[in-house]
Amino acid sequence: MPADCAACGADGARKKCSRCNSVYYCTKDCQASHWKTHKLECTDVTKAAQEAKAAGNDFFIKGDIDRALTHYENAVDLFPKKLLTDQKVEKGKVFANMAECHLQQKHWEDAVRCASKALELDPMNLKALF
Repeated sequence: MPADCAACGADGARKKCSRCNSVYYCTKDCQASHWKTHKLECTDVTKAAQEAKAAGNDFFIKGDIDRALTHYENAVDLFPKKLLTDQKVEKGKVFANMAECHLQQKHWEDAVRCASKALELDPMNLKALF
């Protein structure tokens, strides 16, 4: 979805900050020139996703599966579309946790769907195999 460039204000900016995924730029030069300003407010999406996952883990431990799932779903939504290798592994862990929640709720199809997504992202995710 095109937006205004955060640096020059031009319409139709399509490049996003890869760190926070919330600010648009029309060129790499605009992004570079705006970084000094933007870095003060930029939040690493991976860190935010890990925090949401941690909150989900806390609710899972307390037995509040619905709230755990809500936090895991938020974590999934925070990851960018194009994932780095470590982000794929981390997002795979979130999907594996979601699969476990669905198993607890006896939502078998949802459990299989989430486990499959976890394995697509990280074929070495042993938790998703069980």
